[in-house]
Amino acid sequence: MEKIRYSCGYVNGIEVDPEGTRGGLCLAWKQEMSVTLRHIDVVVDDDEIRGKWRFTGFYGSPYEHDRSNSLAELRSL
Repeated sequence: MEKIRYSCGYVNGIEVDPEGTRGGLCLAWKQEMSVTLRHIDVVVDDDEIRGKWRFTGFYGSPYEHDRSNSLAELRSL
């Protein structure tokens, strides 16, 4: 995926590796752009409990006056 990203002229990117023979996922951007990753959402296939569970981590503003904006962003996930 990184090779394709570079061939298209994108220096920066976040990749999710493919499962099996299917594509994968890539978010790419040019060097002069700035991207901030503010949440993580994953599904964990846990052999120990013989099941799947989801983890979502979110970075919101540490300031109380921004709390409503952070909560609105979290609800939109």
